[in-house]
Amino acid sequence: MRYAAIAIIVVALGVLGAIFFAQARNISSQSKESVNRDIVEPLKKMDPTTPVSTSVEPASGSINWEHDVDRAIETAKAGNKVIVVDVYTDWCGWCKKMDQVIYSDPKIVGLSRREVFLKIDAEDGGQGQAFARKMNVRAYPTTIILDSDGTKITLERGFIPSSDKFIQLVEDARARKTA
Repeated sequence: MRYAAIAIIVVALGVLGAIFFAQARNISSQSKESVNRDIVEPLKKMDPTTPVSTSVEPASGSINWEHDVDRAIETAKAGNKVIVVDVYTDWCGWCKKMDQVIYSDPKIVGLSRREVFLKIDAEDGGQGQAFARKMNVRAYPTTIILDSDGTKITLERGFIPSSDKFIQLVEDARARKTA
């Protein structure tokens, strides 16, 4: 009985595999041409040495982090800024990677000159822990963008893989704030 069930599963997987490969071979030449026209040709024309454009001027130095939520909100209100919150823990390897790769990037340092950057330890036993609980933080690192009143605009869990994606996250949140 047991071997019969295994045989049925193997046959079913074989049939599904055959269907999949038949479908893959039957891609029409028109689809191939449109992929070539719409995706491949524009990629060939791109200059890989051209940097991705962002509206952020790189800056030297480091981010001047705020560590108090109320003071961050006060600063954001005064300058009509959003608050970029890094929620971390001391034991989190990806949090340390964010510090090394993203938060040390000159473009992110430049962005920090335009917005308020707030660093919160989710396990500090005080304000940071209360903030993380209130914002429903479940993973580290978590990047939260708040408006100048402290209302959450967006929340992104995990390591953000590039400075450009980080900048886009902040700019999208700012656009939603002003919309």
